[in-house]
Amino acid sequence: MSDLQHTLPAQTKIENYRIDKVLGVGGFGVTYKGYDLNLNCAVAIKEFFPSDIAVREPSSRNIVPKSNEYLQLYAQGLQRFLDEARLLARFKLATVVRVNGFLKANGTAYIIMDYEDGLPLSLYLRSCKVLSEDEILNIVLPVLTGLRGIHAHGILHRDIKPPNIYLRKQGLPVLLDFGSARQSFGNLPATNMVTPGYAPFEQYNTREKQGPWTDLYSVGATLYRCISGNSPMSALDRFAGLKTDDSDPLPPAKQLGEGRFSDELLSTTDWMLDPLIENRPKSVDEVLERFSNFADTSNTNAKTAAVSQTYNNVERDWDQRALGEIEAALTRFIGPIAKVVIENARATALDTRQLCRTLADEIEDNTQRDKFLHAVATQMLTGNNDRLTTGSTNQTGNGNLSATIWDESTLRHAETELAKYLGPLAPTLVRKAADQCMTMDEFLELLSDDIPTAHEREVFRSNVRGTAQ
Repeated sequence: MSDLQHTLPAQTKIENYRIDKVLGVGGFGVTYKGYDLNLNCAVAIKEFFPSDIAVREPSSRNIVPKSNEYLQLYAQGLQRFLDEARLLARFKLATVVRVNGFLKANGTAYIIMDYEDGLPLSLYLRSCKVLSEDEILNIVLPVLTGLRGIHAHGILHRDIKPPNIYLRKQGLPVLLDFGSARQSFGNLPATNMVTPGYAPFEQYNTREKQGPWTDLYSVGATLYRCISGNSPMSALDRFAGLKTDDSDPLPPAKQLGEGRFSDELLSTTDWMLDPLIENRPKSVDEVLERFSNFADTSNTNAKTAAVSQTYNNVERDWDQRALGEIEAALTRFIGPIAKVVIENARATALDTRQLCRTLADEIEDNTQRDKFLHAVATQMLTGNNDRLTTGSTNQTGNGNLSATIWDESTLRHAETELAKYLGPLAPTLVRKAADQCMTMDEFLELLSDDIPTAHEREVFRSNVRGTAQ
């Protein structure tokens, strides 16, 4: 199959579409960058794949339930997935991902969406740590406007978090990856269906009614991350604290952001993030009205267009030696234009790893592309002690940087440690991170992003780093 054992390999064809690469892996599906062979344009393709109850058959592309007891549950989830596609296809909102169709194949289904050029808010936050108030408003106001549009039709997103807010290179941010399908899996533990820190208590407790206030909690949690630099603790931990000593253990945004952000932004964040439903806003309009009292929303389109400049706000400290090695390697494959191509790519790349991936896309032949990635990884092993080495750097032809710069024992230990927090998704996430990252710091930061608490994230990073050393 592929180094991401549960995903489709590049060049797989599904009817009139071609799979090019994996964009993201979650508990309920895989999102790919693909290509429409009829219209000759890039698309995003979301595959229904609830990994807790289903597997991909080793000898085929088919996805099947793990056992007969999951047959009905899988069928219900698949139907909900298709219903979501039909609903979203009705919307033409500027800040909600646009669905163009769906198809059934391989025992599952695929939603075909517009492919957006940009980066997820989570990746931007990994570089910037915290945002300015203007940046926050430029992102949250369009997101809330799109959310109001879908709430008006009785649809909830159910999974708003930084990875699902995409910052386009041109234009407004866009909401991705609706979590409607997960609502069909009522027999599974709630912890398998939510993102700790971003999901309110009612998403853990099926007896609690969900509504717009559910999504608004997640927006508040996202604001908290932008303000504080850390994700909030799990709603379950917050309720445990409230039961124990009648106080919320989560430090309020007003405390963490005092002096750096307006009181209005901080209090609005805390309002949305209240653990109790009755204390939260009940509609997007209530929140937008609060924002309008302190934010200049008269020129929202002009303000939010500034989001397209987020790449340029990232402070990059390019290693000139590394750039020289990358240029030398790329020149062997595309000739003297390599220097110009690198200069253009540097304007949007957040780090060396992303730069190399962008440059590789300029090489049309797959084998040559793999050789370029291998050459860059091998060159960077010399003179940089932060990169992990392995006894073999002779593997080529797989387009996977992890094959040359990551030690297998370290990867396996990372899988074991991550499984303590994220369960069976750990192996897939570790291999994907290894394919994306070229330094230990970057690798650990990416993997720990979804671990619920700051203490657990630090324990995970410390344990994996200790083994690697």
